[in-house]
Amino acid sequence: MGTLGHATPPPPPESVTNLPPHRVYGGEPPESPMNAAERPLPKRLAAGDPHAFAELYDAYVPAVHGWLWARSGRKDLAEDVVQAVMLRCVRHRESLARVRDLRAWLFAVARNEWRRAGGRKRWATALDGPAADALPARADEPPGGEEMRGLVARLRPERREVVVLHAWHGLTFEEIGSLLDTSPNTVASRWRLALEELGHAWKAGGHGRD
Repeated sequence: MGTLGHATPPPPPESVTNLPPHRVYGGEPPESPMNAAERPLPKRLAAGDPHAFAELYDAYVPAVHGWLWARSGRKDLAEDVVQAVMLRCVRHRESLARVRDLRAWLFAVARNEWRRAGGRKRWATALDGPAADALPARADEPPGGEEMRGLVARLRPERREVVVLHAWHGLTFEEIGSLLDTSPNTVASRWRLALEELGHAWKAGGHGRD
């Protein structure tokens, strides 16, 4: 099969600052006499360090953006939700000091923002249009990558998002299950079915034959 790519997210907002408590919050780590650059990222975010927000964006937003794009099939909707997530970070920065898992927290906020924006009505069952526009690609996409993205785009949405989250962005089945409010076994089943479907479609397209 071809290699699946990564999303290229929209630019982050110019300023960043607040967020409601969530189950991913943990206890406050003890303070230590370290300089600003050495402090844990959540602490630096809470302090309003602009470099910390840039690090947060670069490290985690591409995965969130890719998942939202896979859900909606529309780059503009994914960008709208990402911007809403970042603005919540800006407005609730003090709460970020208590977050133990920033990636899980960002996905949870993105899920809530998606629902708030009526995301259930915007779920794409099958992504239309050219493969290059259906799902995000990475700059170094190898030959066949665009065709594979087209095949992924045509998966059922519940399988498509598992492929994007697991193969493109490295989330475990447990993490995906927590995000989607389902069991790891269900996620694993969707992954297996997606691979079978992709394998058949890839071969039907003349690939993988001797």
